[in-house]
Amino acid sequence: PQGWELETIQAATGIKIPQGKITAEYGVLNFNVSTLVGLYRAVKKRSPVLERFFTISGNGIHNKNFRVRIGTSILDLIELAGGFKDLEIPKTLILGGPMMGVSMDSQDMVITHTVTSLIVNNEVSREEEPCIHCASCVYSCPVKIQPVQIMNAFKRQDLDFLHDLAVNKCIECGLCSYVCPSKIHLTDYMRKGKSLLKEGGR
Repeated sequence: PQGWELETIQAATGIKIPQGKITAEYGVLNFNVSTLVGLYRAVKKRSPVLERFFTISGNGIHNKNFRVRIGTSILDLIELAGGFKDLEIPKTLILGGPMMGVSMDSQDMVITHTVTSLIVNNEVSREEEPCIHCASCVYSCPVKIQPVQIMNAFKRQDLDFLHDLAVNKCIECGLCSYVCPSKIHLTDYMRKGKSLLKEGGR
């Protein structure tokens, strides 16, 4: 996940920053272009961030780029893009990128400061199969945790084991789900595991 802050810093500077540490302690600040433009306008022009560049793409919609006001309805942007293609086929909506994006249950959402893209794909049937214990998820994990063990701990609602397995280190990059030959949505289990720990006060 080259977009992950710590990975980007290591690739660009060679500096390896441990997870959980503040990058400024190592003399590094990492901003994306939109943040820098917003910072410039705030300091030089005393102008708040009111707009965001937003991309709609995927095989289920006509691809479009917009510059929109914060608070704009995503449903309005879908209509401006020409609506969905192949209306008879169900759609999967992902807010964010293809790897770290989050599946949307509703189109009733608005643009915020942190939202930059929407992927609309024709839904493909993906039936989960039992884990074959190939360890592909473990080998691919950039933070060296064990996604399949975390999934099993979540299913058992085992808070102690979830804590011991360091589920909170997960950056939700999506690699474990991507490489899984059994088509298990492991990243979803990582999110659920973190939520369960939070609810349990861990």
